[in-house]
Amino acid sequence: MSESPIIVDALTSNSEFVRMSKEGVPVGRLMQEFGIKKTSCKRARAIVLGLQWKEIAHKPPFVDIVAVETTEPKEPKYRTILMNASVEPPVDTPKPDEEIEKIQRENSILREQLIWAQRNDCTARTGGKFTLLRSDAHVGDRDHMIRSAEQMWDKALILMEQYQPADIIIVSNGDEIAGKGIYKEQNSSNVCQMTDEQQRVGSYRLYGVDREIRKRFPNSSLTWRFNRGNHDRNFGEDITPNMVNMLRSLGVNAVYTGDSYIFNASSKGVYNIF
Repeated sequence: MSESPIIVDALTSNSEFVRMSKEGVPVGRLMQEFGIKKTSCKRARAIVLGLQWKEIAHKPPFVDIVAVETTEPKEPKYRTILMNASVEPPVDTPKPDEEIEKIQRENSILREQLIWAQRNDCTARTGGKFTLLRSDAHVGDRDHMIRSAEQMWDKALILMEQYQPADIIIVSNGDEIAGKGIYKEQNSSNVCQMTDEQQRVGSYRLYGVDREIRKRFPNSSLTWRFNRGNHDRNFGEDITPNMVNMLRSLGVNAVYTGDSYIFNASSKGVYNIF
């Protein structure tokens, strides 16, 4: 016997059931998701997809349910998904946002190559000094932009590969960590509450970057310079030297430069700053 039409009506009115049915979700998964029997599930899904159901009796008391197309199907494309979903799953096409991000990254690389070519001798594009200025990593804060940081390092490595600098200077211009006691109720936004935890996490990540750079450019000198920021504190106490000492203990050539540091970011007589 077929099940109560009340159940079928309830399913066809359920927006989640309608969405999953149109996406070609198998009957078995729908049964499990909504806790319903097969007959009601198949009948409701057919109604959603514009199919007509007909009961064919074989041997009492068993009744088999089969679907036949209506003369004027509402949405033919969903019937195709219904027939093929169990055999050929939908193709996993790239997401538009990912494609846009990839194109923007490629355009950025090309633009920088053009800038370099216009401002320098095309026969002398390697060697010299590579300076990277970064700040406000805020390691330990729940809003720390990990993905942006990783993209920045990837981009820097691409430029280093292209220009093969003799000297590499990386300047951390303050706020390497989130700190503690910087503003009221900061604990609610920190995922690492203790500043020593924040510095350990930050030091380990920078240590990994240092190893990768030295591995790729064994003949280049690499120096890290750290200025202190208003977040590099534990209730007012400057703790930037602690992180510098952690990095030095890991073999990183790190230098503490206090509130500010003045130096030539490029090789003498060469304009190569982006």
